[in-house]
Amino acid sequence: MEKRDRSCFEAPGTVPGPRFVLGEFVTVAPRKHPGFNKEGGAGKITKVNYEGGSESQKYPLLKDGSEGGLRTTDYTYNVKYVLGGSEKRVDAQWIQSKDPLKVNREELLAKRAKVTQQRKEEKAEIERKKEEERQRMIEERKRKRAEARASSLAMVKKIREKLQAEKRRGKQNKSAKSVTRKKPKQQRNPLAPTQRPNILTENIRQEQKKSTKDTSSMTSEPTPQMLKAVKILTKSIARIEKEERTGEIELEKLKDDLTKQGEEYLATNESLIESAIQYLQDENRIMYRAEVIWII
Repeated sequence: MEKRDRSCFEAPGTVPGPRFVLGEFVTVAPRKHPGFNKEGGAGKITKVNYEGGSESQKYPLLKDGSEGGLRTTDYTYNVKYVLGGSEKRVDAQWIQSKDPLKVNREELLAKRAKVTQQRKEEKAEIERKKEEERQRMIEERKRKRAEARASSLAMVKKIREKLQAEKRRGKQNKSAKSVTRKKPKQQRNPLAPTQRPNILTENIRQEQKKSTKDTSSMTSEPTPQMLKAVKILTKSIARIEKEERTGEIELEKLKDDLTKQGEEYLATNESLIESAIQYLQDENRIMYRAEVIWII
């Protein structure tokens, strides 16, 4: 069968020419009736098809929504739409010419709207991914904190049990000592000669005892400055525990609180802070490990 799809320039001279030329901007009417759902719209002629004379008026039938699939002229047109998509073999009854400047402007606006929509979708996708990553990091941080808190609470529980066991053991030892009988005093033999105590040696012994007491008191008793630091630290720890309702306090947070309360000299004095923390730890009031203070 001979090919019917030819350009308008190949049509015989006796046949009327096409209504629209190649590259012309046109408007295609929408066709929405049973069996057809063509949106139409602004577009450009990409090809002019010569369909033949009256002897082939019925064949091949059109699929553009024309009644009975019949053409009204000897030509059909392929159209490429501005908003995307294309359509082949559209009859002339559905096509109208359009101003090229207006079509170019509409095409530009349509492209701009399409690009804007794409950018909005990309931005929304990026924001969604960022939000998912942020939520994942928050969940991971919460999980790590919960694990650290659980391990710390278990450690504090073990320490408390150990201290209670030592306390009970000390009470038992004390009660056992009180039960033991005192040794009876050795009675002096009246027939033995009386010995006079040497006053010089007795004085030397008393002086030695006094010196050992003084040295032990100097080493064990804290200085007034350290006692003041201990008092300030105790107040700061209690304040943070009341505000955050947690049993763990980071050292940096404690320093920030001291700075806010106007105790900069203490916040910047590392040795004094460490001495005060060590004192509280020796008193079994806190536990300090890895720059974190656990309240017992």
